[in-house]
Amino acid sequence: MIAGDLLPHGPPSAVAAVVVNWNGGEETAACVRSLLSQSGATPRVCVVDNGSSDGSAERLAAEFPDVTLIRTGANRGFAAGANAGMRWALAEGAGAILLLNNDATLAPAAVANLLRALRAGRAAGVAVVTPLVLFADRPDRVWAAGGAISRRLPFPRSPAYRRPASGWRGRRRVTFASGCALLVAADAVRRVGLLDETLAMYGEDADWSLRFAAAGYAMEYAPEAVVLHKGGSSARRRSPDGSFALHQSTRNLLVVGLRHAAPGCRPIFLGFFLVRWFAYMLLKQAIRGRFAAARAILSGAAQGLHVALRERRRS
Repeated sequence: MIAGDLLPHGPPSAVAAVVVNWNGGEETAACVRSLLSQSGATPRVCVVDNGSSDGSAERLAAEFPDVTLIRTGANRGFAAGANAGMRWALAEGAGAILLLNNDATLAPAAVANLLRALRAGRAAGVAVVTPLVLFADRPDRVWAAGGAISRRLPFPRSPAYRRPASGWRGRRRVTFASGCALLVAADAVRRVGLLDETLAMYGEDADWSLRFAAAGYAMEYAPEAVVLHKGGSSARRRSPDGSFALHQSTRNLLVVGLRHAAPGCRPIFLGFFLVRWFAYMLLKQAIRGRFAAARAILSGAAQGLHVALRERRRS
C-alpha cells in the first residue's frame, strides 16, 4: 500500500464535487442543493452538462450562480463528463474530489464524514472512500456499500445490494467503489489517471477500482456517510426499456474483465461472466418478452469481445 500525505491539511473547501448532468432537470438541482447545504464541509461544486436539450443547464446556471458550469456541447458519456469536472477540480487545487451521480442526494454531513475517513486512512494508503448508498424510495435498503473486485475475478460484486441497511453499519476495507458516489484523493487521481472514456458509462468504476489497486492504493467503506440514490435515471432517459444500460453493462463487463484478469484467470472470469451475467440476463429478458433488451445483451457481448481482442492484440 502507498502511505503518505494524500491530502493537504487545508480547510474543508479543499473538496470539489463533480456532478454530470444530461437532461437532469429537477434531479440535478436537488443533487446540487444537497451539496451546498452540507454541514461541516461544503465542497466547491462543478456541474458538467453533457449537451442537455431540456434547458436544465440554463436552469442550473440561474439557480446556482456560484456553481461552476462546464458545457461539453454533446452527450459524451458519464466518464468523459466526470473527467472534464475532475480536470477542473485538479486545476483548482482541490485536495479531494467527490464524484456524485446527478440522481443522488447527500445526507447533511456526508461530505464531512467522507473527508474524515479519507484523512484518517491516508497513512495506510487509503485513496478512495465510498459511502452507504440507499435506495431513495426504499431508504431501509442498500443500493451500494462498497464491494469486491480483483484481478483473479475482475467482475464487480456488491453483496449488500437490496439488503437491509441495518446490516451494513460497520466501516471496512473494500476493493470496489461505485461511481455513483465516492471521494478520492486528488494526488491519487494524478498518479492513477482519470476514468477510461472509451467505457462511456457502466464499468468505468470497476476499471478505476482495479487501477487504484494496481497502483497500491486502498479503499474504505464509510457507512456514516449516507447517500440516497434513484438509480439509472440517465440511462432510462436514453432508453426507457433498459436496452442501452444492458448493452453497455455487458460490453464493459467483458472489456474490463478481460483487460484486468490475471494470467491464467481469464477462463475463470469468462465462466463467471457467462453464468452470472450473460445467460442469466439473457434468459430473464427472453422470459419477460423483452426481445429488444435481449438483443442489446447479445450486441453488447459481441462488441465487448471485439474490443477486448483488439486491446489484447495491441498489448
